[in-house]
Amino acid sequence: MHGDSLLMLTTKVVSNKKPPLLSDSESGGSTSLQNERSKRFFMDKSKLNYQKNLLLVIVVLFWFAQYVYVPFQTPYLLTMQVSSSMIGIIIGIYGFSQMVLRMPIGIMADKNGRHKLFIILGVTASALASVFRIILEPQTGFLVGNILSGFALAMWI
Repeated sequence: MHGDSLLMLTTKVVSNKKPPLLSDSESGGSTSLQNERSKRFFMDKSKLNYQKNLLLVIVVLFWFAQYVYVPFQTPYLLTMQVSSSMIGIIIGIYGFSQMVLRMPIGIMADKNGRHKLFIILGVTASALASVFRIILEPQTGFLVGNILSGFALAMWI
């Protein structure tokens, strides 16, 4: 078995050609094992690419959902007759909720070790924030939505 590996290595280095494949009976079944390993490698590689692309889509959609409304928030609330002081509270509650929740959530995630759960909760909170901004009256909807958005970003650990 060791000699076969050495023969394959020297054949590859010297001639840059693949050595002839041995039958399963000659190689002791190692050819089918090599084929199985290479199949697993390529399947794992395609699964890895899928997971990378899925993560990219999730990250882009998450951050898009967090910031797509920000430039329109103040002008919209002003046209809906929300007072300037209330608009300040609505905008400030976003940063305040994120500031207050970031450290405890990070500690809980590290102790628990289940970061995926926290990220899923953050994405869910982000989606709920958008729903509340749509279905509730503007003053209440944006207040609750910004609290949930701050919570969602605190979950981005």
